[in-house]
Amino acid sequence: QNLILSSVSIASPPQPPSVTLASVSTTTATLSWSAVSGATGYNVVDGSGTVIASTTNLSYQITGLQPNTSYRYGVQSVGASGTSAASYVSFTTAAPPPPPPPQGLTASAGWNSVSLSWQPVSGATSYVVSRNGQQIATVTSTSYVDTPVSPDTGYSYAVSAVGPGGTSPPATCYALTADIPTTPAPTQVHSQGPLYGTGSISWTPGPGTPSGTVYYVYQSGKLLGTTTSTSYTLPNYNPRWPYTVSAQAPGWQMSAQVSDSPLGGMGWAFSPVDLLSNSVALVASVSGILLLVLTVAFTPRLVQYTRRLVGEHRQRDRAVDVAREIDAEWYAVDVPAPQVRDVSAYPSAPVAAMDVVTPAVSSTLPLRTLSGSVSVDSVSDDVSVDLAPIRAPRASQTASEGGEYQFTTSDSRDYRYEYDFES
Repeated sequence: QNLILSSVSIASPPQPPSVTLASVSTTTATLSWSAVSGATGYNVVDGSGTVIASTTNLSYQITGLQPNTSYRYGVQSVGASGTSAASYVSFTTAAPPPPPPPQGLTASAGWNSVSLSWQPVSGATSYVVSRNGQQIATVTSTSYVDTPVSPDTGYSYAVSAVGPGGTSPPATCYALTADIPTTPAPTQVHSQGPLYGTGSISWTPGPGTPSGTVYYVYQSGKLLGTTTSTSYTLPNYNPRWPYTVSAQAPGWQMSAQVSDSPLGGMGWAFSPVDLLSNSVALVASVSGILLLVLTVAFTPRLVQYTRRLVGEHRQRDRAVDVAREIDAEWYAVDVPAPQVRDVSAYPSAPVAAMDVVTPAVSSTLPLRTLSGSVSVDSVSDDVSVDLAPIRAPRASQTASEGGEYQFTTSDSRDYRYEYDFES
């Protein structure tokens, strides 16, 4: 018997859905599609066709994506008769916002370097460092040392955080580098050795001396040589020559020269003859200094005393000379300046001398008397004569009839003289 089929009906799978991108963010994307006839569900597949999810809904949210990244996803229709081909859509996730600028940016400047530091920024993957507007480094840490830089120079720094969303605005700061430091001067410098023999000089590095410091040894200001050790051999040594040592570290300024101390060495650095000659020279120098000090101290007093002595003699001589010129019938009372004491040592002069320190003294004066004063200026050597004539007494006056007269001398003292008439 034969079976004859008059017709055969074979069912086909549903059509692929029409997929659209409903939304996208930095880490998610939502796909949507319209219903397909005969479909009982839908598969969501990635770009390689691997099914990542199945759903009966008409949308699906994909999670765990990376920001600012391109993806390709599709959707398949699933029915009783099979699964359709996938319908794909491509998209790029959104980029995140740039990170905020770093906080707490500080700069610590030396003379040839600047150390920068800042606080970490959430989401930052690196940091861009710029100096004076020019990018100089990209680092992943939160610190950076800028070296070498010029000493005694100002620099402007900027640091920006870099993340998936871009680069942040910069944080800025300013730094002023220090001047080139001076190498610490050596200490405890000592030289020793026999006269005109081979000597040596040694020293101790100054506190904080950097490694690699070079020492310069001088004799009377002339460079003998350099060394990196703390001693140096001195040919033809002579302790009377000054030896000095200075130090200079790499890139640092040279220190001041430090003099040696010859007596600090072991033994005598000079001969007894040198010691004797130096001692004599020292004694002579000290004596000369003392003599000079005494001369300076006492010369003004000696000059003053001499001038006063000469002045007194000059005044006395001039006063006597003037008194001699007065008419023989008249007499002058010589009362010069206070330092003139007594002119009675000149008996040939017709002068009735009075010592000014004893003004109230009675004296017998001649019949015709002239009162006054004769004074000599010790500076200008001028002679002043101040005469006040007294009328001559009558001839009939007896010795019992006396009188008195007063006058003021050039030293502003008042004097009163009593007198009697002679027959």
